[in-house]
Order: sequence, then structure tokens, then C-alpha cells
Amino acid sequence: MVNTSDGIVVFLPLSKANFLEMLPIAKGLLSAGRLRPVFCLDSKRAGLTVAVHGEEMEAWAPDGSLRIASDATTPVRDDDGATPPENSASPKKRAFSLLPSFFQSLAVLRAERVRIRKLFAKHSTVRLIIVAGDRNVGIETALIAEGNRRNIPSLIVPFAMSFPEAAAEPRLRIGTFQEKYGLHTLPRKILRSFFPSWVRVHKGTPMFFHPAWTGLAAWCLGMMPKKPWIIGGGSATLMAAESEAIKRDLIEQGMTPEKLVVTGKPGLDAIAEQLRTVRASEKRKALGIPDGVKVILCSVPQLAEHDLLSWDRHKQEMEFLFQTMVATGAYVLLSLHPKSDRAWYQPLADGAGVHINDERIYQLLPVCDIFIATYSSIVAQAIALHKPSIVIDFYELQYPLYADAPGVTVLRDREKFLPLLKNLLTDANLYDTYVRAQKDHGTEWALLDGKNTERVIALVNRLIKERNTQEQK
Repeated sequence: MVNTSDGIVVFLPLSKANFLEMLPIAKGLLSAGRLRPVFCLDSKRAGLTVAVHGEEMEAWAPDGSLRIASDATTPVRDDDGATPPENSASPKKRAFSLLPSFFQSLAVLRAERVRIRKLFAKHSTVRLIIVAGDRNVGIETALIAEGNRRNIPSLIVPFAMSFPEAAAEPRLRIGTFQEKYGLHTLPRKILRSFFPSWVRVHKGTPMFFHPAWTGLAAWCLGMMPKKPWIIGGGSATLMAAESEAIKRDLIEQGMTPEKLVVTGKPGLDAIAEQLRTVRASEKRKALGIPDGVKVILCSVPQLAEHDLLSWDRHKQEMEFLFQTMVATGAYVLLSLHPKSDRAWYQPLADGAGVHINDERIYQLLPVCDIFIATYSSIVAQAIALHKPSIVIDFYELQYPLYADAPGVTVLRDREKFLPLLKNLLTDANLYDTYVRAQKDHGTEWALLDGKNTERVIALVNRLIKERNTQEQK
């Protein structure tokens, strides 16, 4: 272990899901007693303060001041990136709203940078930064940029898989697409000529990853990632990759191979522990699942939450999805994304006779027979657990992810959904074909040996040791 007993590791979660993925690492560092984990929470994520305190850890505001429990009065917002203040009756804010977009973004981002510099001024023993990505301009890129300026390494521990198509599609579908991301004006086309990596062509339409003038403002302040369409395309030091399959995918996207270290995903150690200590039959009994009944686990798509469909259309699609799964006679478990509102989904679940479970989906995967999702990163773990999976795409998304994944069918024809489900549940030979393919390649998609957190902590110690060695030279 690195002898830095007073050293601090700053964790920056931009969502509740990020926090849950980082928590095993922070707890491991706290237990070892050499490095002090601290969570940096801006106003959008101040609601996590109580959860951080519950783990007997500190929470800071972006300027390095302590957050207290009373800060956690608003729901956690997962809308990452820099946005100007909302209009109000304040003359100052009304005047601000009249500024061109570039100057609004410049002011907002500069304020983020100032706050982060105060953090480092107050806390001189920060040894490492842990983030969920390095491309969300704002507090994330400000923290990484200031860390680099001070020779403090940063490590990406992503919550989910990332690929450019999944980032481009929601942008293309929002009503303000042209205003925010389009290249419909000459100044934006000129901007593209200087920064071609900021633009991607998706379904024949070119678009910026960030609003054009936000990107330019971030670049002026040294806070803009070079390749924003790739998680890891920014200025973080290294990224802890979940698996060899994900590493290959990121390299194909254009990420630097040397920046990737395969460690496994810390949150998956919970699956390993459950597999070791709890029999699937016991877990099913605890969930109230009748003996001998097949189980379908569905990671409920967030089509409306991600602006891919309207809420009315999303409701129709969820009704179809839930009712089709129930029609197989299987016991259907639903797992909601942390940003989804259970109160909205509960009436749909009750109407179809399916069961929402609030446990993390990692705890539910071992008990299912079939896994259903829409391009969810959880499919990778289902493959590693040898759970035949169906990726449903009735929504014209057409992402390439999982096209050749073992034991996975990407289905775009809704008329074939129920027949395929029934065949998988009743045809043992077909089911075994899926399972055999996953057994042959499962470890390429996710590591379930229970040592993922240990490997990430070893990487943390390596980065700190390398930094200390550099300083001593």
C-alpha cells in the first residue's frame, strides 16, 4: 500500500448511479485506513449528502467546504454538464439571459473553475480524483483540468457502457436540436472546421456533442475534452474498463489503448458475493417467486427519460412490453433505472401483473432465466452469468451494440417478441444454445470473480505511487 495516511481521494459522482458504483471503492479505501475518501457534490447532487454521511464519509461542495445534512433537501438531478442559470425576476439574471450563449457559458464554466481551485487551495493533500467520465463540461472537466495542472492523476470508473450512437440519438430527437447541437449556421460550420472531433454524423445529420458555444467556452478555459463523443476522450489519466469486450469497443471508437486498464466493475462484486453465499432457490423464495416458475427480468427502458419518445408513446410501449412478458406465463420482475420514478411505473406494473423490485439489478440477475433490456449495459453482466438475453429495439434506435454478442438476440420486430420468449422458455435445446455461447465468451464481457474493487484500488495506489515518484525526482 502507498504510505499516504493523510492523503485524500476525491470522488465526483454526477448521479445516484455514479455514487453507487463508486461506493465500494470508497469503502475499501476507508477500511484500509491509508487514503481518505471524500465525495464532491455540487448543488445538483447535494441530495446525496445524507447517503455519504451514512457511510461515515465526508461530503464537500465544489469549493471544498463541508456539506451538511441540511444541504440534502432537493432530489438528485442527473442532468450533467454546464447550463446557465434559470431566468427569474432578478435584474442580474435577466441581464445575464440577454448575453450571447458563448458568454453565458464562459461565465458559468469560469465560476466552476474558480470553485474547484478553492477546493485545492483548502485541501493540499488531494492525491487522486475519481470520476465517472471526462467529457461532461462543468464541474467534471474543471476538476480534471485543475488536477492535471497540479499533477494530480484522475481515474475514470464508469457506471455504464458508452457508445456514440446512444449519445447522438437523444440529441437528434429533441425539439431544440438545431438550436443546441445543429450545424445550420456558418459560424458553427467554421467551428467544426477547427474542431472536427466535436462533431459526429448520425443518421445523416451532423451534430455537436455539447452545445456549440458551450464547447468553445470550455475550450477557452482549458476544460473541453478533445474527443467528447468517447467516454475517456478527455483529459483523465486512466480508465478502469469493465471487460475486454468493452475495452475493444472503446479502442474501436478511437480511445487511446494505453488509457484503458481492465479491472472489472466494482458494483459487480455484489453479484460474486451473492453467488458465493446465497443459492438461487433461496433468493427466489425470498422474492416470493413460486417454485418451478420461469423468471423474466426486465431492465425497464428509459425512453421518455432520455427524450427518445414522448411520455404518451413511452406509456404505450411499456404497456405492450409488460403485457407481452406476462403472456408467457413467467414471473416477471422489473428493475427501474435510478433516475426513473417508481410512482409513474407502478400503475402500469399493477395493471399488467408484473413486479417492480427496488433491489439493485445486480442482486436480481442470478435468479432470472431470461433477461430483457434495450441496449442496457446490464446485458454484459447477463452474458457473464449465462442468462439468455433479448435486446428489444422497437423504437428505431438501431445501435450496433450487442449485434454479435453471445446468447443475445437484438429484436426489432415486435411481432416476433412473444414467439421468441415462448420458444426460449419451452425449448431446452434453443435455450442451451444461448447458454453455451455465453459460457464460451462470458468472461470477455464482465468479471465476476469478486476482485473488481480490489483491482481498482490497486490501480488507485499505482497512480498515487507514480505521482509521488515523479515529485521526488
